[in-house]
Amino acid sequence: MTWKMRNFVSRHHHGQMYGEQTYCGGHLIPVSDLAREIADRRGLDMATLDKVNNIALCHDILEDTNCTEQELESYIGTSSTEVVKLLTKVPQKTYEQYIDDILEDELATIVKIADTMVNLQTSVLGNQKGRVHKYSQQLMLLHKKTGVNE
Repeated sequence: MTWKMRNFVSRHHHGQMYGEQTYCGGHLIPVSDLAREIADRRGLDMATLDKVNNIALCHDILEDTNCTEQELESYIGTSSTEVVKLLTKVPQKTYEQYIDDILEDELATIVKIADTMVNLQTSVLGNQKGRVHKYSQQLMLLHKKTGVNE
């Protein structure tokens, strides 16, 4: 991760916490690291790994901050911004449509799996049974629809 990208993400998520940690250190960086590992194991090239890294770092930025699509695009480009938009929950979409749209894009799917796994791990460690159930179900849905278990 470049310092420029880290500063951009940290600035926008300033003051947000993920448990006892900053949102960037406690959630975004672990999601980014895991997404990159998943992408690497799928044999994606170095440029795509960097793209996955940036998308993962920014996956919550449109949903949770005042960052605009235009500002995001100036940092990560148009195609990566489009993937972040897929990962952004909007009230007009049902949960099923949201997941189905993500699954149409390989990079969005990788980041959503990593996001779900980090949320699941944090929930298990925090003994948050409701969240453990939620993220377990989400992970099973993502894997089922991608055919990972077949």
